[in-house]
Amino acid sequence: MKKSLFHSDGQFYKANLHGHTTISDGQETPEEIKTIYKGMGYQVIAYTDHDVMIDHSDLNDPDFLALTSFEYEYDGPNPLYLGFDFLPTYHFCLYAPRPDETYYPQANPAYARIGNAANYVQPYYKGNAVHDYNISHVNALIKDAHKHGFLIAFNHPKWSVNRYQDYDKLGPVDFMECGNTGCFLSGYINDFTDTVFNDLLMNGHYCFPTATDDGHSKRDYGKAWTMIKADALNYDSILASLRCGDLYASWGPEIKEIAYDPETCTVTVSGSPVRYISMMTERRAAQLAGDGKNLISEADFDIRRYLQDDLAYSPDRERAFIRFVLVDAEGNRAISRAYRLNELV
Repeated sequence: MKKSLFHSDGQFYKANLHGHTTISDGQETPEEIKTIYKGMGYQVIAYTDHDVMIDHSDLNDPDFLALTSFEYEYDGPNPLYLGFDFLPTYHFCLYAPRPDETYYPQANPAYARIGNAANYVQPYYKGNAVHDYNISHVNALIKDAHKHGFLIAFNHPKWSVNRYQDYDKLGPVDFMECGNTGCFLSGYINDFTDTVFNDLLMNGHYCFPTATDDGHSKRDYGKAWTMIKADALNYDSILASLRCGDLYASWGPEIKEIAYDPETCTVTVSGSPVRYISMMTERRAAQLAGDGKNLISEADFDIRRYLQDDLAYSPDRERAFIRFVLVDAEGNRAISRAYRLNELV
């Protein structure tokens, strides 16, 4: 009997988990963002303005949920003779455990200087943490965020001029931003890929994929999204689904179900019509469904050999995973989370 690999029996909600408003450097107000995104079928918006965390619960309605969140920057050294283009940085979105959260991990209001952010610094935003381009400072943020119940996403590594060595020692982030519309439309097409996500997984960083707009203007809106499967459209349910990875990232295809049959050792993936459905793993073991000409909406993947090889040869079973990528007729992708073997057997 097949079992769904999604934990929730609820429905999918369309979310943008990274975007900006006039509170920092965006061009639309929070209210305008709600109107625009609701008109495009979104139900969840994380308002991730730079360095200030605002509770937008007043915007909630039965069909819309605002997540309390914000974005931090950790910038590198920038000698006076070099411009912004030479500035390496880390960017992270943080998602609060409750809508009226007032604790800021690694707080320092002196860094609230992007766009209009300084005008929205709350009196309880206090601290003197250093936000420079230093892996120890970044990992202190991740540790502090998790200690206080936040979830944290690693954003747009290519726009940020991050190299492999810049994220190899990164602490346990919850999400890897595989698609970023704003970066893509600025020419950073490698910020629409799951390459860094796969690197993190291969190195034992167990995180979940997201796709976002990072919207600053109408040019960016509605081109990438994260589908969250949750029991209800409320803060606790959405956060619970984010924590357990009941989601997938997309800039096109839909994933309807991923289910495992323990009797046949088969995983079935179904969704919208696509050219290809791929199964990827942490080793040289992959499968591809689809001939590239005819559209398919479902595929079965036999993982019996994979499981047998894992039992026989794998030196590190805790790093073993399977994940799925759907590619539609236009080349757009949907990216599933990675499933560890203990979730299957």
